[in-house]
Amino acid sequence: MPVGAPPIQIQKKKGMGCFGCGCTIAIVLVLLLIVLGVVGGRFAYNAVQGYTSESPATVATTDGGDAVYATAHQKVNDFGDAFEHVQPATLHLSGDEINTLIARDPAYAKLRGHLHVTLQDNQAVIDSSDLIGDLAQAAFGAGGAKWPFADRYLNARSTGTIGFDPTMHAISFNFTAVQANGQTVPPSACTGLNVDFNIFLNQALQQNQLARDFLARVHKADIENGELVIEIK
Repeated sequence: MPVGAPPIQIQKKKGMGCFGCGCTIAIVLVLLLIVLGVVGGRFAYNAVQGYTSESPATVATTDGGDAVYATAHQKVNDFGDAFEHVQPATLHLSGDEINTLIARDPAYAKLRGHLHVTLQDNQAVIDSSDLIGDLAQAAFGAGGAKWPFADRYLNARSTGTIGFDPTMHAISFNFTAVQANGQTVPPSACTGLNVDFNIFLNQALQQNQLARDFLARVHKADIENGELVIEIK
């Protein structure tokens, strides 16, 4: 869930960068931790300290090889071209294809070593490691480097599903399990996290013109049979 801005990129003639969502997840998790620490007093501050680390974690880089990269790169380019020419299209990417793009494609270099995606059936497992100050800067600019806990790392494994409401043009993430710094976030906290996260995420996306234009075209976003599936109309 590493640094990358804007959350969703539209790259003319070069396909579409679809993996800023990982960054957005991490940014929102960090913001919730920061808010907890700032308004929750000493107990919450100590809790945030426990969920973060002084050093980064090692995040796997998976390269599926030349054929996997060529296929994934072509899929993303075709999808980006369809978006640019206002044509319907469906993007299917496996976890192996996503990780290979991260490992090889310069467009996703900032994710390399920070994000690894595993897609199983209808859910995603996301391993990530990021400096909180970098994530805060991606969300709020240079001032993020001065945020509380900016010099600490969020090392997390997040498991969940995604969905999309085409009427409201809203994407949703449902966290079923979150581990940070080796500690498991209580299931009851995940329930509240889902609500706050999705409100914050969609408000942030709607403030970005590129993201807003993209979401207006999305008909479906889901994980099905171990693949990320995005349909635009």
